[in-house]
Amino acid sequence: MGKNDQLFAFTPPERHSLPRSLAEAARRLGMKQRTLENWKADGLIQPRRDGRWSTRSITAVAEGKITEAEERLMKDDGSRSPWLEEFRRLRCEREQLTLDRDRGEVLERVEVERRENEIALTFKNALLGLSREMAPHLFGREIPEIEGALRERLENILRGLSGQNAG
Repeated sequence: MGKNDQLFAFTPPERHSLPRSLAEAARRLGMKQRTLENWKADGLIQPRRDGRWSTRSITAVAEGKITEAEERLMKDDGSRSPWLEEFRRLRCEREQLTLDRDRGEVLERVEVERRENEIALTFKNALLGLSREMAPHLFGREIPEIEGALRERLENILRGLSGQNAG
């Protein structure tokens, strides 16, 4: 084998490491396969000529650094596709959300769930303790008085949970 044959026989190692399918690319990148399938259908990503998927171009789309994909979303007459405008709008929203989170203006989902559970538990305990708390005060009263007293107490509980002054 001559020098030229050896040169053309060489295949860069990265080529062998490229995923052969969207499923494999999704698994390697920690993404959902359906997301990549949607991107492919929208023309944002496409396989290389050898059928393999460039994880670098998929990562670029995921990070919002699109160039070729943006060009593919342009209409033949050079005007912008609604998909391109939507993509750019969503990219701006994501960047704003990241900025807000870094400033401490956005709560993580876990924190929101923890607070919701705390409120639900407080409400449950208040309702379960209502009969013990109110029974001595309501004994022997007429139904309209009982209903009014219970309504007032429940409204106070709800105001307290919503952060308003319970009065």
